[in-house]
Amino acid sequence: MCFIIDANIVHEIFPKRFKGNMETWQKSSEAGGMILKWLNKGKGILVAEGKLLNEIERSGPYARDWISDGLQSGRLIQPDKSKVDDAEKRLIQEDVCKSNDAHVIALAQVSGARLLYSKDKDLQQDFKNNALIKNGVVYPVARERKERQRILDTHLCAGA
Repeated sequence: MCFIIDANIVHEIFPKRFKGNMETWQKSSEAGGMILKWLNKGKGILVAEGKLLNEIERSGPYARDWISDGLQSGRLIQPDKSKVDDAEKRLIQEDVCKSNDAHVIALAQVSGARLLYSKDKDLQQDFKNNALIKNGVVYPVARERKERQRILDTHLCAGA
């Protein structure tokens, strides 16, 4: 499954201080902990490029190490930057996004990612707008663990 995380939620998946005790850390961010565990088991693929990848890297040393490992293992993919930039420019020119995150919508359009983790309400609306992202799904932070796991177990990548 192809997956995008927004900068406003990166800290819940890649904490600044991670001492290797995931169980302790998950207690303060169960939703983020579920995603990290899911990514580390190789069940999902994080999609990031350009602005978003830089925002994730700034999260701290654990995120930077994970990015390096993720690129080598295939758990992180980077779509063609020029295609993402072109899609972002088109979205901005057409003024079709409610959010100020055209780069995230462009990334989804180019990569085929259909799952987003964000707390930005405007970005969530853009991502679920079928005119922008066909069949986009927002990872439900407030729902029961079982519902979040069901979504992680679903293939949500265009063409998958």
